[in-house]
Amino acid sequence: MAIAPLTLLAFGSASTVDRDRLALAGVELITLESPPPPEFAIDGIDCVLFDGEAGGRWIVEQISRLRRLNPQCKILVSLSDSSLNAVDFLKAGAVGLLKQPQTAEQFVAILARIQAGHFHLDQDIAQQLALRQIKRLLAPFSLLTSREFDVFCLLAEGCSLQSIAEQLEVSSKTVSNCQSHIKSKLGIESREAMFEFAKTHGLIG
Repeated sequence: MAIAPLTLLAFGSASTVDRDRLALAGVELITLESPPPPEFAIDGIDCVLFDGEAGGRWIVEQISRLRRLNPQCKILVSLSDSSLNAVDFLKAGAVGLLKQPQTAEQFVAILARIQAGHFHLDQDIAQQLALRQIKRLLAPFSLLTSREFDVFCLLAEGCSLQSIAEQLEVSSKTVSNCQSHIKSKLGIESREAMFEFAKTHGLIG
C-alpha cells in the first residue's frame, strides 16, 4: 500500500518497523532516541509518533507544544498494555493510539487513515477505554472522581502508593489523599477489602 509522501518523526518506538518497507510506501522515517530541544524545528514533519512509556505528563506537554507550532502535524502515541493516560493524550491533540509492535503494512494503513482526517484507535485500546469509562460512570464508582478511580484501580491491582504516584505523575501525598477519599466514599477500610470490592464489581479478574 502506498500513500502520499510524508515524513514521520518517531521517538524510539518505531525502531522495530521496517524502514525500507516504509520508504517503499512513501514514508520517510526519522528516529530520535531522546527528546528534541525546545527550538527543534518540525516544519516539514507530517506526523510524529511518541512512545507512551516515555511518561504521560511529558507526552501531553509535547503534544500541546507541537500542536501550537504545527497544527497540521498529525500526532500518534504507541501504548504497551495500559490505557491509563490515553484520554489525556487525545485531549491534548493526538489523533491516534496504537499498540506495538506493528508491521510496516499495518503502520502505513494507520498513517493513511489519519492523513485522510480520521482518528485511529487500535481495537484493544478502544475496548479498554470504553470499558473503563462505562465502569467509572456506573454505581458505586460514579461517586469517585476520574483521578480517584484511576488510583482505586491501581490500588486494587496491588500497586504501592509510590508506584501509583510515579505512574500517574503526581505526588505521593495526592495519592494518599485520593486513597482516603476512596475509602470514605465507598466505605472501605483496608487494601484487602478494596481488592474484594474491585473483584466483586468486575474491575479485576
